[in-house]
Amino acid sequence: MKITAAQAVVDALVTEAVEYIFGLTGSHVLAITDALADVPQIRHIVVKHESNAAYMAGAYGYLTGRPGVVLVTAGPGATNSISGVAQAYASSLPLVHISGDVPLHAGNEAFHGVDQADFLHKMFADITKWSVRIERPEEIPSVLSRAFALAASGRPGPVHVDIPVDIVQATEVEATPYQPSPVERQEPPETLIDAVRGALAAAERPLICAGRGIMIYSAGEELVALAEALGAPVLCTEYANGALDRDHRLYAGAISEWTPNPFAQALLAEADLLLAIGLRSNTLLTDILAEHGPANTFLVAVDEANTLCPVTGFAATEASDSQFFLARLLEHVDDFRRPSESSRQERVARHRRAWKTGLALRLAELEDAQPLHFGRVALELSKHLKEDAIVTAGVGHHNIWAREVLPIRNRESFIQEASWGTMGGELGAGIAAKLVHPPRQVVVITGDGSFLMAAADFVSAVEAGANILVVVLNDSRYGIITSMQEQYYERSFGDEIGAIDFVRFAESFGAAGVRVDAPGGLPEAMARALALSAETPVILDAVSDHRYRWPDRPAILAAGIEALALGEVDQ
Repeated sequence: MKITAAQAVVDALVTEAVEYIFGLTGSHVLAITDALADVPQIRHIVVKHESNAAYMAGAYGYLTGRPGVVLVTAGPGATNSISGVAQAYASSLPLVHISGDVPLHAGNEAFHGVDQADFLHKMFADITKWSVRIERPEEIPSVLSRAFALAASGRPGPVHVDIPVDIVQATEVEATPYQPSPVERQEPPETLIDAVRGALAAAERPLICAGRGIMIYSAGEELVALAEALGAPVLCTEYANGALDRDHRLYAGAISEWTPNPFAQALLAEADLLLAIGLRSNTLLTDILAEHGPANTFLVAVDEANTLCPVTGFAATEASDSQFFLARLLEHVDDFRRPSESSRQERVARHRRAWKTGLALRLAELEDAQPLHFGRVALELSKHLKEDAIVTAGVGHHNIWAREVLPIRNRESFIQEASWGTMGGELGAGIAAKLVHPPRQVVVITGDGSFLMAAADFVSAVEAGANILVVVLNDSRYGIITSMQEQYYERSFGDEIGAIDFVRFAESFGAAGVRVDAPGGLPEAMARALALSAETPVILDAVSDHRYRWPDRPAILAAGIEALALGEVDQ
C-alpha cells in the first residue's frame, strides 16, 4: 500500500499508543503536523521554546515508562531542544526526538541548515543512544520501531530520528505495516546473583547505596524488601531522592560527591559488604565508594555494554535493570535473611532524629526572617502537600532547601534531573506531570533565574489546562552563583536579575498570581495559591533574598545532636 511519508510517521505514533506530541512545528515538518491533525487520540502540546518540549517529554517518560515524543523542525528548532535531550540522556529518561532537516543532498546555505547536510545527525550523536538520519522514506517504519524500543530498553534514554524535508514530503511510499519492536530489559548475569547472595549470606554488616536506577526502574518496593530482610541501612545518592521513604527506619541519609557526610563515611568504613544499586560506573561517587567503602563492594550499574567501566577496588561491576536484579536476588532471600542488628539501626535512627531536630531548629530561627527564606517557604508548602503530590524542582538554592524540607516518600514525590544541571526544566516537567496525572496536586518549585529560562511555556500550561502551582523564590539574582562567587572570590559580578512582578506576568497569560514578601502573610498566600491552582495555573511570587545560602549541613547536624543530648527536644 502506498502512503505518504508523513502518514507513515503518524501511523507509527498511533501504533505505539503515543498520547502526546511535545513540540513546535515548522516548514520542514509541516506534512507530519498536517497528518497529526486527523488523529484526535494524539494531543499536540505546542511549546513556545523547543527545549521545553524535551523537558516535557523526558518527564512523561519518567512517569509512564514509555518514551515521550518530541517533534521539532530543522535547524534552530532542533538545536533549541539539545539541552533538554542532553538532560534526558544524563537522567536516563526514555524519549524519541523527531526532527525535520534540510534536504538529503542540500548544498551550502540551505534554509535552516549549515554547510553540512548531516549536521543535526552529528550534533545529537553524543547525547543520545542512537542518532539516525533517514535516507529513504521506506525506512520510516523500521527506524521508528527500533527508536521506540531502544529508548525504553536497557538504560533508558533519548533517540534522535532525523528526517530530511524531501523525505518528509514524499507521497508515494511503499511502506510496510508498522510493527513495534520488543523492549529489552537488561537482566543481571546469573554469576552476579550467585556472587551477591553468597556474599550477603556471609556478611555481618551489609550496607546498601541506592542510586537513580532505583527510581528509573521503579524498584522502590524491592529495595525496601531487601533492606528489611538484611536489616541494612540505606544511603541514597543525591539524584535518588525518593528511592526510599526518608522516614523509613533504615534510611541513613544522603551520600554526595559535593557535600561530605561523615555519618555516611562512617557507615561505609565499618561495612563488610556494600551493595551499590542503580549508580553509573566511573563517576566521582563510585570513586568515593571505592575510597571509603569495603573491598567487598558490588556495583549493579545503570549502564550498558558501551558505557560500563569496571571500578578499581570493587569486587564486581555489572550492568542490570535495578528492578530485575533486586527481584531475582529476592528469590533467594531465605539464604541471607538475618535478624535486625539493633545497635546499628539505633545509630541510624539517632542520626535521622538529630538531622530532623537540627533542621527544625534552623527553620524555627528563620520563621520571621525578612525577606522570606527559601526554607521557610518550603516548610509552609510541606504543610499543604497531599500524600501523592508531585513536586518538580530546578537547579539552585530552591532545590537544595526544598529537598531537605519537603516530605519525599517515593520516586514521584520530588522530581529533579541528574547531573546535566539544566535550569528551567522543572516547568516542563511539572506540566507533563499534570497531563499524566490530572487529579494529583503538582507543584513546581523554582528560582526566578531558573523559571525565566523556561517562562514562555507557562502559557502552555494555561493552554493545556495543566493547573499547576509554580512557587518562584524570587531573590533577583542567580543566587547560587552569587554564593559561589562570594565564597571563592569574596565578591560577585554578572549575577543580577531585574525586579520582576511574577503576579502581573501570570495574569498576562490569563492565569493567577499571588505575591508574598513577609513571613506573616505566607500561610494565607500559600493556601490561596494552592486553592486557585485547582482551577488555573498559578504563580506564587515569594520575594526572598540572595544573601541566603544553601543549608550548612554540618552545623545543622551538630545543633540537632546537641539538642538531643541536652534533652531539649523529645527523643
